[in-house]
Amino acid sequence: MKKILGFFLLSFTLLVAAGWGSTVNIYKDVIYYKPDLKSNFIGFNNSVNVKCNGDIAKLIAKDELNEKCYLCYYYNKNQSLTLQLEKLNTAYETTNILLKNVTVNSNDFFDFNQRLTNELFNIKSEIKKVNKELKEIDNVFKRSAPNNSPFYLETSKCDDIELKFSGIKFDLYNTLTVDSISENKAKIRVVKKVGLINKSGVDILAKEAKLFLKRSENVEGNLKFSPWLVDVFQPIRAFMKAKSIEKSDLSLEDYQEGSVESEGNRVYSIKNLVLPSDGSKKEFILNSMVVFADYGLITYPYLSKSVYREITFDVPFDLENNLWQIRIGNEVFSNVKGFLEKDRYTLLAGKVYDIKVDRNRLIDFQEEAGFFGNKKRIKDGYLISLSNISNKSYLIKVVDRIPVSKNEKIKVEDVQINNDNCEIKKDGKLLCNIRLDSNQNVDIKVTFTILYDKDIEINY
Repeated sequence: MKKILGFFLLSFTLLVAAGWGSTVNIYKDVIYYKPDLKSNFIGFNNSVNVKCNGDIAKLIAKDELNEKCYLCYYYNKNQSLTLQLEKLNTAYETTNILLKNVTVNSNDFFDFNQRLTNELFNIKSEIKKVNKELKEIDNVFKRSAPNNSPFYLETSKCDDIELKFSGIKFDLYNTLTVDSISENKAKIRVVKKVGLINKSGVDILAKEAKLFLKRSENVEGNLKFSPWLVDVFQPIRAFMKAKSIEKSDLSLEDYQEGSVESEGNRVYSIKNLVLPSDGSKKEFILNSMVVFADYGLITYPYLSKSVYREITFDVPFDLENNLWQIRIGNEVFSNVKGFLEKDRYTLLAGKVYDIKVDRNRLIDFQEEAGFFGNKKRIKDGYLISLSNISNKSYLIKVVDRIPVSKNEKIKVEDVQINNDNCEIKKDGKLLCNIRLDSNQNVDIKVTFTILYDKDIEINY
């Protein structure tokens, strides 16, 4: 199958380099394609809206197909195998009837009977093999096109043709590769990618293509009012732009498949786009830049006992979503979700198993609760234990929390922390920067008092 795809992609490459003048605009919901057709073959999709010289044109289905394309090969193979299957079924029925009518008086009964039995077995094996191939071809069409029949323009006289159809899926994601680490800094490469999956049934060969990372709105001929909606999205601000993938020394007349340039406003141009309808994902780099990031270890003991690598940086370009694939050395972490905080972007990637974290409540403090006038007082706290079980030293950021009152009848006071490397930030955020030498243990003891009116009950 890979050889077949490679053959047709090579054919497409030669066609594009030879001077195809096609253009295509790909939106998330629809495709506008102006192909440079050499015949009136459209593809394997009867839902394509066609305009021929400005007028609506009809599509018709045909059984014969003499075109060269990815699905054309499988269609013709399917036709050939279907005919072969019919012949095999006929042969099987004929042989089976002959076997049933062999008379006992025949001189060579046993030899003849054995030959027919063997022939039936061989025919049945061939039928099973052909059915398996037909099923594989059926699966190819299911993942690659809405129809398994070829459709043609009803007219062959069309100087200006435009196709409108759907069936190309966008897969937008980000990648981050840590190139080098020095103390608490890292050199990273941030890349925004898009994967295009063509399941439309129409092969796209375009000298000039535009990719719109949005739905089709305000398109010529489709102007209509739509409400101006405001919704939550991270990140929302405009970041500095980075250049797209580096240009080669080839001129614009030379063939460079997939050369991508940003036009701003979430629009990208792709030179010499080759996108066969094969149901597979074809990746393009939309933006790429090397930046420096803060790099370290972090743990949230009140949420998890795990230690993560924390990477914090300024995003060099707009992001379409917050899903990432991160590579650190030989390790790859997928489906990592990032977040924007105080104009910086943060990712937690991969657990570190050299450090053990534990957090236990100090129950003995809670038992000292009692009545003081018209107030109740509870003394409480917890103990965070960090253990470095390796022969390396680490600097780890510990994030925990202190209770914060949301009611004037409740006060949190007398907060005590036994470690000078800890401080309390806004909203009760406890932040500690702890250095753990090899095989060292460090305890962080936190205590506090909650004072509240005796006529209320509290929860924390």
